Amino acid sequence: MAYTNIELRETNIDRQNVGNELSLDNQQWNKPPLHDRLIKTLTPRIQHRPSSKVKKRPDDLEQLLEAPDGISNVDPSAGLREDYALFKDRPGVELIDSLILFQCFVPPLAGELNYSPNDFTPTGTFSECLSRLQRCLGDQRSECLQLCILAAESPIAKTALSSHHTLAETLSGKVRDRTYLPKQAIVSLLGRGWSLSKQISNELLSLDFSAQRRWTPKLPSKGVSSGLPNLFGPFEVTFILTWQLEVPKYVSDLDIYVWQRYRRSPRSQKAYIVRLFTVNQQTQRLIIRLNSTAQMAKFREQRCHILPFDYSVHNTNDWSAADELILSIIAVCKLVVGDTSKFLEDTNEQLDYLFFEGRSNPSPSKIEYLLHLDDCGKQGLKGLEQTLELLASLSSSFKESPTWNAVAELLLRVDEISTDLTYLITELISTGVRIDEMRKSINEKLGLEQIRRSTILSFLAALYIPLAFASSFLGMNITDSSSNAAFNNATNMTLLADPTKPFNLTRQTELLASVIATSGGSTYSLGLFFGLAAALVAGSFVLPVITGPILRLILQSMD
Repeated sequence: MAYTNIELRETNIDRQNVGNELSLDNQQWNKPPLHDRLIKTLTPRIQHRPSSKVKKRPDDLEQLLEAPDGISNVDPSAGLREDYALFKDRPGVELIDSLILFQCFVPPLAGELNYSPNDFTPTGTFSECLSRLQRCLGDQRSECLQLCILAAESPIAKTALSSHHTLAETLSGKVRDRTYLPKQAIVSLLGRGWSLSKQISNELLSLDFSAQRRWTPKLPSKGVSSGLPNLFGPFEVTFILTWQLEVPKYVSDLDIYVWQRYRRSPRSQKAYIVRLFTVNQQTQRLIIRLNSTAQMAKFREQRCHILPFDYSVHNTNDWSAADELILSIIAVCKLVVGDTSKFLEDTNEQLDYLFFEGRSNPSPSKIEYLLHLDDCGKQGLKGLEQTLELLASLSSSFKESPTWNAVAELLLRVDEISTDLTYLITELISTGVRIDEMRKSINEKLGLEQIRRSTILSFLAALYIPLAFASSFLGMNITDSSSNAAFNNATNMTLLADPTKPFNLTRQTELLASVIATSGGSTYSLGLFFGLAAALVAGSFVLPVITGPILRLILQSMD
């Protein structure tokens, strides 16, 4: 629908006539108001033409949002319907690339040398990229693996909204993650195209994973069970892999004391893996959510270098979507191995630095840092054990089921990663022992420092306490009873004196002054003070040394 666009800047107006019109005499009160005269003058000269601002047709996502059934997997109160228009026309190539990686693995052609999946390539605005993504998600192939990788955090996604829109959201109270709206739009299309449940959609949108795997006891009477569901059962399968990558850096004791960084729980890398149920087993759908865009790029590199066969030699009928799905999970496991190796390398570098720093300058802040580092290692160890358990479950399923096309190749890759994981578990355990020994060493060194400080304080106390006792003892005002009686008699006589007799009053006052002068405390010499103080100090040092042996000899002689 076209609208008439009336804009003063697009008209060709005789400015001289307008100037003459504006320079009319102000005394002509019978003229209409100035704005009415301007409109009357300018209207005939405006060229009416169709407007270039044509109302755009709603895109695919807006049509889904406006549909009666809508997108049921996303909470409507999240504000996607209102906020999607703020960023849908912004450039979307880099934004989409930083949040999602979609690949479709199809059977290769006969004799194909360079086998590669069909990637989703975004172009145009964010709205156009979503339309292209929707077409890729709706691809109905009889044999394929549709792999979707999502990133929870992206530095590029923070620029999805302009600065004034971000300020408006802040002022209106909508303070939230700036990457949430683009992620919500992508997950909405994904949930609509692949019929995701609300729980899975919320997990894909959340900043952290809440669906943690609970610990369950493995009773011997119940038999050996991995606790993992069947990966290819007639239902959705979800599981989480965790590992460590970032090592906390030790900066200084002051930095640890001020910022208290290591009182929070360690941050782990996590992969939330969802295998969707499909009626056709030759068509598989897999969703993997990683922490960041960098992790997504590393996964893509790992996945592109994993092939079960050389299809130029083997028969192309050996291709299977299930094999490709397993290879995608193996790629995540290889990502776990690579990141954990980097974590161990950085951890030992920090320990090498603290080995001498902790001995030369022990402090409680270093012990706090080592405790946090040990927590990171234990959390990573738990994640590696879960990953190894997953690979063991996959390996047993390969051996039990004869339907796999690439059993030998898959077993070889699983055994290779399992061997690496076993080695990394051993290294993490030894690193934890090293951290514990270093923490004990720093604690013992800190205890020796405290003992040394306590010895110095004891020496100072033995020196100054006798001096304080001598000065306080000699500074007391001690008088006898006779001086007190004289003072009391003189006071009473002064109070009972007759004020009409000046001689008697003067006499009594002189008597009171003489009593006060002779009834005070004694004054001691400086030599007496130092003599008493020296004897007390010597006794403070000598008595603790000789008292113990003397008492021991007395008790031994009594036996």
